[in-house]
Amino acid sequence: MLELLYATGLRASELVGLRLQDVNLERGYVMTVGKGSKERTVPLGEVAMARLKEYLDRARPLLLKGDEATPCSSAPGNARYRDRCSGNSSNST
Repeated sequence: MLELLYATGLRASELVGLRLQDVNLERGYVMTVGKGSKERTVPLGEVAMARLKEYLDRARPLLLKGDEATPCSSAPGNARYRDRCSGNSSNST
């Protein structure tokens, strides 16, 4: 979280409001809703992307209770993994 705040200049409220579908690691940006409900695209640097990917692959699966440990960085291209990583899994595997 600190890396993203520092690297992107996101406001704390924007950071805690991020959803998995707001993150695009392939293109290196996050979409956020800021002041005045304005949506903006915020670029990610290489270090921030690496740390975010590390979090999604290693830490987040451990924090999700009752879900399988699935690498979340593969989520953008796969709805099944995206749902599992966001905690909205309706499919059983």
